[in-house]
Parts: sequence; C-alpha cells; structure tokens
Amino acid sequence: MQIKDIDNYEDLLDIVYDNEEYIEHGYKSKDEQILIHKELVLKIVDFLKNINLSDIDINKAMEILFRDILELKKSDTVVVKENYIFIKQTVKKVPKVDESELESFYKSSFSGNDVEDLFLDVAELFINEYFTDGHISNHEYERIGFKLIKRLIAQELEKDFLCAKDFYIVFAEYIFNKNLRLIFDLIAETLLKEVAFSNTEVIEFLKYYSQDIIVVGGKRYKVPELTAENGLRWNVVSMLAMVKTYIKVRESIIESEEQIESLNAEIKSLHIDGFSPIAHNAEVLKEYAEIEDDIKENAHQIEIVHDSLKILKTPEDIFETNKELDNLKDIRMELKQEKAATLAEKASARTVANYEKLIKEVETINRDSKAKYRILEQNKSSFDSIKKALIKALVSKKQPA
Repeated sequence: MQIKDIDNYEDLLDIVYDNEEYIEHGYKSKDEQILIHKELVLKIVDFLKNINLSDIDINKAMEILFRDILELKKSDTVVVKENYIFIKQTVKKVPKVDESELESFYKSSFSGNDVEDLFLDVAELFINEYFTDGHISNHEYERIGFKLIKRLIAQELEKDFLCAKDFYIVFAEYIFNKNLRLIFDLIAETLLKEVAFSNTEVIEFLKYYSQDIIVVGGKRYKVPELTAENGLRWNVVSMLAMVKTYIKVRESIIESEEQIESLNAEIKSLHIDGFSPIAHNAEVLKEYAEIEDDIKENAHQIEIVHDSLKILKTPEDIFETNKELDNLKDIRMELKQEKAATLAEKASARTVANYEKLIKEVETINRDSKAKYRILEQNKSSFDSIKKALIKALVSKKQPA
C-alpha cells in the first residue's frame, strides 16, 4: 500500500499536523522513542474508517503514514496498538568533530563566493524539491524545514569533497549555523522570485504568514508575521504586485546586460587593428589623401625633369636626367600600387552599416536599462523590507497565543 494513494491524503496530513501536541518525541526521556497518543490515533482511525479501510489495513496505513511523516528508516520499529502508536528509532551516533577541525576545513575549502554559491544551489534545490514538487505544508516546514536544508547541504558537499559520510552531516550542521542569515536570505530571495513568476505552491505557502491566530487541536497559536522593521505588516496580496514588478524588472536588467555583453563582443569582432570600422576608414582615407598628394608632387617633379631634357646638350647630362626620370616614374608606379592597396584596406559599407546598427542597439538597450534602474530603485526599499520580514518569519514558528 502507498499511503499517498489514500483518498484525501492531504486531509489526513492536516489531522496529524493539527494535532502535533499528541506526538511525544523523546518518550520516557529517550531521544530515539516517540509515542503517538490516543487522542490522535482515534482521529486517524475515524478518518480511515470513513474511507472503508479494514482494521488490518488501518493499522498498516497508520504505520506507513508515520514512517512517511517522520521519515523513519526500515530498521525503525513501529508498534500500532488500539490506543497508541509506539516508535523506536535506530539511532546511529554521529561522531563528534572538534570545532577547530571544522573551522580549519571551512577556511581551507571555501573562498570568495564559494559559500554563497553552495547555499544558492541549496536554496534552489530546497524550493524545487519541497515546494514546487513536494508541496510542503507550513506545518511540515516548521517541524522539519531546518533538517531538510541541512540534508541538502550535506548532499551538495558530498558532490564536491571526498570525506567520510558522517563528516558531511556534522559539517553541514556547522556551516548552516555559521551562515544562517545568508542561507535564509537566499531562500527568501528564491521564494520571492517564484512568487514573481506565479508559483502557486509558494504563494499558498506564504499565505500562512498573512494569518494572525490559528486554531490547532483546539489550541490557539499566533503565526509568525511578515512584519518590517518599521512595523509595517505585509501580506501576500499587498506584496504580490511589488515583488513581481521588482523581480521582473531586475531579471530584465540582467537579460539586457547579457545582451549588451553579446553585442559588445560582436562590435569588437568588427574592429580592425584596434579601431572601429569608422575610425579605421577615416585613417585609410587620410593615408589615401596623403598618397594622392605624393602622386601630384611626383607628377610635378616628372614634368620639371622632362622639360629640362629640352635644354640639355651633353650626352652625359641627358643620360643622367633620363635616369632620374625613370626613377620618378618607378616611384609613380609604386605610389599608384600603394594607393590601390590602401583603398582595398577600407572596411566595406556593409561592415560599417552593421557596426552602426549594433552601436544603436546598445544605445537603445542602455536607455531602456536606465529607465528600468529607476523603477528598481523606486521599489528597492519595499522589496528589501519584504525580504527581511520573510527571513524573520522563515526562521520562526507559531507560538501559543
């Protein structure tokens, strides 16, 4: 039997979580023992009878239910009786590790943004696995949320380091406690991002903090509030539009920055010898004009030397002058070749047009980004207020009213 296949399974979970006071952890002062008291057992039995389960199936369903809820191992003992359920867990003692050893490992293994990158991965996994896919309830979160986060930290550590398995568990606890503010800052940030993109599971979860007093098992409890430092109290309705605006504008700015980076790479690829096509062409045309001036000067020299031949008499003078004239004509040929080669170096009209188009695109995106930055700045204080309030709520639990 799969307990989650039972009709109205969520209603069954609500019965358990609404009556958590009848789950006695550390029964008879032994950490490994749990007693489910008569009051809760009878409520579960009544529920299961209403869906036509036999007595045998009811006992089996209750065993599976608490194995699932309490995340028991196969080796853990579950004894289902008429008026109570007794559970004894097989506890594997985690060896103690000296704090100086943990600190040393922390300092030698993490630098720069390593810790933040680790916790960002954990935050995203936590939201995906236990909110989007797992549909975690607020009751479950308050009971085992920290435990689930530490487990994910240990799993991520195991991917990157080669240590004894027990060490990951101890170090996950250490690094969690050391960076509590950071991890919940990233979890709150990730939750709000999901709100911005209309994750219904997350929105439903956060509605819990909009309540004031709830009644569980006949007892009144005060729910953690989303209260800002200035006393302003947020709820899902009041924060929804602002969070969506802030997150979506921020995401749009990030996309714009990535787009500009890509466009700038394209622009740079069009540069010639470190110059833009336009600047390069200006240099080419300047050099071309200088060569044209040299050609005109050369033509003038050729004309002068050619005219001098008309007045020369001696064969020696005529020979030397003709030699000079040939040399000037050679120079003319070289200048014409240089002129043609220089013109060939000019960037094509197509390249220049593409360059100008890319420049305009960057300018347009930059203008848009400036407007988006103004919107971001206008909403930043409200967003930060919401996030701080959410962090405070996430690390709190309902209290007797």
